Amino acid sequence: MKILALLTAIILPVSLVQADITIVQNVKQEGGQKGVDMNMTIEVKGQKARIDVNPEISTIVDLASGDSLSLFHTRKAAMRLPGAAIKAMQAKVQEQAGEPKVETPKATGRTETINGFACEEYETTVDGRKVQLWLTKDAPDAQKALRQLSALSGKTDPLNSVIEKNQLPGFPVRTIVDTPMGKVTTTVVTVSPNEIAESKFVIPSDYKEMQAPAMPGMSK
Repeated sequence: MKILALLTAIILPVSLVQADITIVQNVKQEGGQKGVDMNMTIEVKGQKARIDVNPEISTIVDLASGDSLSLFHTRKAAMRLPGAAIKAMQAKVQEQAGEPKVETPKATGRTETINGFACEEYETTVDGRKVQLWLTKDAPDAQKALRQLSALSGKTDPLNSVIEKNQLPGFPVRTIVDTPMGKVTTTVVTVSPNEIAESKFVIPSDYKEMQAPAMPGMSK
């Protein structure tokens, strides 16, 4: 459960962002029965964020309340989840998983330019498993955007806690995590400050809303 929470924080891996920003990440899993190699797009506009992991589903999040809206494109359907219910579910998962054991990250002295970003490497372990963090100081707006999303994840995002708690300098351009399912590498491909259309954060007119399943924290 702890590793699942860690992976959710990474691939799904908050000061307010004034300008619109789009972050494209690549997530690659090596090992296990099935490898993974996919791109994820995160778009942030004011207090709204949209996350596209695949062409079939988009998730829109209110960064102030935590309310979530899922769009199922093949079915032309939409489903809302209140932030309170999501937080209750996260708390239950965290209670079952327990607190992750995280070592204080240390700078390795290695540097690398990754997709145009000058990065410094830090290493730590989470529950005994090695984690490598390549951080850059060249993307302050992207750092703010991911902080906003990570803040909604609370304690289910141990990597953000590591960065914030230890005041590590920069934005994670690449993270490499050893897991029971193989090595998972998340790399920022591009960061774009271009304006994002408001229509990206609303339900399309031809979509129908569907009822959300019962969750802790949801009113009957």
